[in-house]
This record gives sequence, C-alpha cells and structure tokens, in this order.
Amino acid sequence: MKFFAFFRLLQEELRSELPAYTEIQLIETKSGSRYIFLHTPADVFSPLIPLDPLFSAFREGASLYEIGSRILKIYAMETIYPLCAAEDFPGKKAFLDGLSLKPVSMQHSTRYLQTLPHYNCYKIAFFFTVHVPNGCEMLGDAPVSFELLRHFGLSSGSAFSAALRNLQYSSPAVILPLHDYLETLSGSDQAMRYRLSGSASLLLHNKYHVLTTRNGEYGANALLYPGLPEELYRSYGEYYLLPSSVHELLLLPKDKTINPSELRFHLRRVNRSLCHTMMVLSDDLLAYDPQNGLHVI
Repeated sequence: MKFFAFFRLLQEELRSELPAYTEIQLIETKSGSRYIFLHTPADVFSPLIPLDPLFSAFREGASLYEIGSRILKIYAMETIYPLCAAEDFPGKKAFLDGLSLKPVSMQHSTRYLQTLPHYNCYKIAFFFTVHVPNGCEMLGDAPVSFELLRHFGLSSGSAFSAALRNLQYSSPAVILPLHDYLETLSGSDQAMRYRLSGSASLLLHNKYHVLTTRNGEYGANALLYPGLPEELYRSYGEYYLLPSSVHELLLLPKDKTINPSELRFHLRRVNRSLCHTMMVLSDDLLAYDPQNGLHVI
C-alpha cells in the first residue's frame, strides 16, 4: 500500500475516535519527513507526530487500530490542554485521589515553570496533573494550576505527597532487561524500539536494564519513589541511569570500561535525534553510590 492511501485510511480510523471538529493534517517538511498533526480549538499546544516509522510498522504488519492507538496515546500525553476548574471535581478528596505527576525536561518546559506548580528533582521538572471525573479519557490527565491548589487549600508539598502516594499504588516501578522490555513494545512502537536499541549500543556489554512503571507511561516518575535507588543498588551495585525519555531510563551497572563523559555525550546526541521534544527528559547523567546516593553527574 502506498503512503497516501495509508494516510487516508488512518484519517478514517482516527475520526472514528476523535471529536468531529478535530483537525487531522498531514505535514511534510522540506527534508521529506512526514508528520500527522491533530488539533482542536481547545488545545494550547499540539505535537507533530512522525508518520514515517508508523507507516513502516504498518507495512510490517501492525494494524491500523494499533497505529491509531499509538497516535492517540502520543497526542494525549504531549498535548497541552486548558487547565481544569474546581467545579470539575465533586470535592477535595476526588481531587487528591486523582493527582499524578508528569516528568518533563526543564530545558524544553521553561515557559511553564513559572506558571504551573511542579516539583524539581535531578534537574527534571515533575508537573502536577489530575484525573478529571467524567472527563474525556482520550485527553488524559489535565495540568493543575496554582489557583486550583489554593482552592482546595493545598501546598505544593501536600499535593506532591498525594500524587506520589497515588503513583506508587497505581504505577509501581518495574525493572526489566532491555531485551525483555523491547519485546513488550508493539509494532507501532518501532521508533521507540529503535531509539532504545541505539541508546544501549553506546556500550559494549549486555548489562542494560530498563527502569519504568508497570503501565510504561511516564516511567521517570519512579525516580521519586522512596527507597527505590537503594533497592536498585542492592540488586545491581553502583550504577548509572541514562534518562532516555520521559517514559523510561536505562540502568547500567558501573564498570571500569565505562566512561561517564562518553555516556553523557551520547545521551545528548540521542536526545537531539528525538522528534518529540516532549519525550526528552534530561541531558544529564545520573549515578548512584552509597556515599552520595542517587545524584546528577
């Protein structure tokens, strides 16, 4: 099947899941790269989603449903929507129970750092989000404003504690060998598979593991889970963590053959190759040792 026939079928698949007023456009750059752009009048920011790797996945056997689901997932995670209001919640408990965190690159989110509450750690910003009861599931969680925290009488610290408690229950941390993790990715995640394999190939041994969460979304939140860095140390000894994206980190046990400066250089090179800037987590390498704990190097 040719690309434009694929795109027309994909449009039909997406229109069956999206509001009728959603724009679904094909964007082609001067270099020949092709992207799909989904946008509604309510969106503050909408990402360009690369289509070429998804078309390749389709030709290799991924279904239109899988491709469409992947696009909707990216759209839901990377689109910035208007903030929700206090009236969207039946009470404070519903608000607290729906709180979560969204890890983002501080470098790529500077315009939001002053306007939205967040928690900074390891040179990463973790913005507060909340599940809106009876909201559109496709849109995912909404960003939280300072006004909303004040309405419910919450400080950033108390909101952080509630969000972390919710995440540890709903999205516990998992650690998998890289090969096993790649096997869990569907055909429509071909771009992620390629990127992670490329990141891991920066070293010359097989000791790569992936740190993420059980649902595979915003796995970098696991960095905040109390006791986790120490638990990883007991299992792997001293280690490095490469922030390969907002959804996962690569864990590498320390080895005399590993040059941290080279790791950092290659990490930054991989980040520059990502098409979604909202997927980039950090250019900084993390390391764990008993004296310093988990820290940026």
